[in-house]
Amino acid sequence: MTGTHSTPTPRLADRLLTEVVRVREEAAGHPADVPQADAAGRQAGGALTRRILARAAALPDAAALQRAIRQVMSRGIAVMLLLVLLAGVAGAFAAATALDTGPPASLPLVLILLVGSNLLMLMLWLMLLVVSPRVSPGLGRGVMALWSRLSGGAIDRADDTHRAALGILGGGASGRWLAASLSHAAWLSFALTGWLSLLLLLSVRAYALSWDTTLLASATVAEWVRALSFAPAALGVPVDALFVDEGGRTVAGQAGAQWLLAAVLIYGVAPRLLALLICGGLWWRAQARFGRDLQHSGFARLRSRLMPDHQPLGVVDPATALPQQTPAVRSAARLPTGAVLGLWLDDAGDHPPPSIPGIQWQWLGATDTAAARQSAVAAVTEQPRRPVVVLARATMSPDRGAERFIAALAEAAHAPVYLLLVGVDRLTARGADHCAQRLEDWQALAQRAGIHNQPLRWP
Repeated sequence: MTGTHSTPTPRLADRLLTEVVRVREEAAGHPADVPQADAAGRQAGGALTRRILARAAALPDAAALQRAIRQVMSRGIAVMLLLVLLAGVAGAFAAATALDTGPPASLPLVLILLVGSNLLMLMLWLMLLVVSPRVSPGLGRGVMALWSRLSGGAIDRADDTHRAALGILGGGASGRWLAASLSHAAWLSFALTGWLSLLLLLSVRAYALSWDTTLLASATVAEWVRALSFAPAALGVPVDALFVDEGGRTVAGQAGAQWLLAAVLIYGVAPRLLALLICGGLWWRAQARFGRDLQHSGFARLRSRLMPDHQPLGVVDPATALPQQTPAVRSAARLPTGAVLGLWLDDAGDHPPPSIPGIQWQWLGATDTAAARQSAVAAVTEQPRRPVVVLARATMSPDRGAERFIAALAEAAHAPVYLLLVGVDRLTARGADHCAQRLEDWQALAQRAGIHNQPLRWP
């Protein structure tokens, strides 16, 4: 390996920019021909994702796209704050209205308004999540739709660009967990402001509180309350003096008010806070993948531009002979003869397989996308007793994706799998130390992937 680069995590806006550029270039069918941006990507060094970020930021219209993306994000934040504010006002209004229904104020009514509706919607969301995990219905989706409508004119360069900025945030796993987080945030605001309003009103005013209802007997209400008293009692709220018989009415004094505050906090605020933290964490993990899925064709096409086999280096010293400690890479003469399944490990374009005496290629082509790799594994599975030769540029950096793919081929094949390194002379020209390290990396990858044959070279 040439070394590691400690790179800070790119901002969400920067990663969205790469997705905007990717969608636009996929629609055009080819990457934009901007040599300055390609050069900036190569100069950034490091992994391909880092180079793609640098290239996108160096495009001529990157500043305009970044302003539009920031505008879309700011409108989304404004919609979220408006939703939380309205939900908070509704919670405060519900608490005040429930207490002013008396005298006496009905404790069951206050509990139903502030906790019952909240828990009911939470259980409905959980059931829908189990039945259809890819759908996020309800309040959150409505907010996402409003966000999309308000941001419709923010990016007016092309429909594809608009879809990349809004559709990526609102689609897939990111959109599902973002919508759920918005919904939980609104309900949390409703429950929390309702609880704070109860605390304030019960602290500054004297309310007559009653457990009585028209249809339910006092004993039935008492059973329900005792069933709900486990959590408040765990917080130290007294539950022995909740029911006081006063002139034929079951009233609740200070103990009832304390029990009500504890119940709203435990059964209303806490579940929504927990759900918001979980969904927010899942959204954060989902959005971290923006700009990093190299299986997209728009990103895969940039590999040859941003990570070429070689670059002009001016005056290059003659190729240095490899030292004795350099791992031995044997010639392709040790390959099997006859019919062989062959493929390129990366994007080799339309390059044909090398003409090696004695080998009859059944060519599977380049495997630079997830679909191409799945097709290659399927072809090996259909002909498991035919040897497989995986061709790779020796100058490539072995990565975990290549290792997983080769391991899948080795598992599917019942015949030997060979790794054939092409262009070792180019690797040698970069220096003996670099060449030795890269060949060691290839040997280690082959061993981890389950290839027992030593990597071979051609020519």
